[in-house]
Amino acid sequence: MVYEDWKKLDSALVYHKKSLELHIEINSVIGMIRSYSNLGEAYLLQKDYGKAIANFSEAKVQSEASEKKWSLDHIYDKLAEVYLLTNELDSATLYLDKSLKHNIEKNEYFGLRTTYANLSKLEKKRGNYKKALEYFELHKEIQDSLLKTQKDKELAEVQAKYDTEKQEKEIIRTLKFIN
Repeated sequence: MVYEDWKKLDSALVYHKKSLELHIEINSVIGMIRSYSNLGEAYLLQKDYGKAIANFSEAKVQSEASEKKWSLDHIYDKLAEVYLLTNELDSATLYLDKSLKHNIEKNEYFGLRTTYANLSKLEKKRGNYKKALEYFELHKEIQDSLLKTQKDKELAEVQAKYDTEKQEKEIIRTLKFIN
């Protein structure tokens, strides 16, 4: 993924392919799912949509066959994203519907955020601007909620650190007073 961040997609592909070979060799299903998904991401960034679809599809097959359905919502969303880019709206709809159902069943808010954003793009492409706005608002609502939750967590951590330091200072003062 680092090579993708650095825009060194050819290097990313080489290492993702090596990773896939190793995961196949040791029969690591989760590793294979990750590798196929990572290859799909790299091909998507290269705008090689056929290879992106092929790799995301293989990740989907592996995930659906696995016990825990690892990363399935993400894979559905990525397939939908490619189909949106290629204007294959019926295929995009199929995978967005699957992703939405999966995310709702599993209470996956990070996944729902992405799915609603993609549903908004889909409806915009179809010219259903009212529905696109509804999905975009759902996307923003979840995004804001997730951001608030993260900020609340960070604030609680800072408060706990402050309270701990305050308590430690009080203990040290008490010990000095006793001695």
